[in-house]
Amino acid sequence: MPKDTFYNLDQEKKQKVTKVLLEEFSHKPFSEVNVKSIVEKIGIARGSFYQYFEDLEDSYFYILDKNTRDIHLLFMATLKNNKGDIYKSLNEFGENIAEIIFDKDVYNLYKNRFLYWDE
Repeated sequence: MPKDTFYNLDQEKKQKVTKVLLEEFSHKPFSEVNVKSIVEKIGIARGSFYQYFEDLEDSYFYILDKNTRDIHLLFMATLKNNKGDIYKSLNEFGENIAEIIFDKDVYNLYKNRFLYWDE
């Protein structure tokens, strides 16, 4: 997760960093994203990036945490809400997960997350 330095940034700067990270991780698999392109798009020095995050992976998990949902927790909540009825829960979960994953604002982030899972 980001360092305190990131959280101490003014709101506008934090939003810019978050927006660039989301764009990068949505449009490329993790293995093709690099700090150089991120800092160039944000307009900061490379050292500033490392004041905000431990490394590239840290920034990636920040974006995933901020913009995606834990589908396992979603299923467990659905199962609990349906009092253990597995068939009803699976049907409802399928509908919910489709709405979440195919949302145009985060579709590519999910696609890259699950398509390149083994990285």
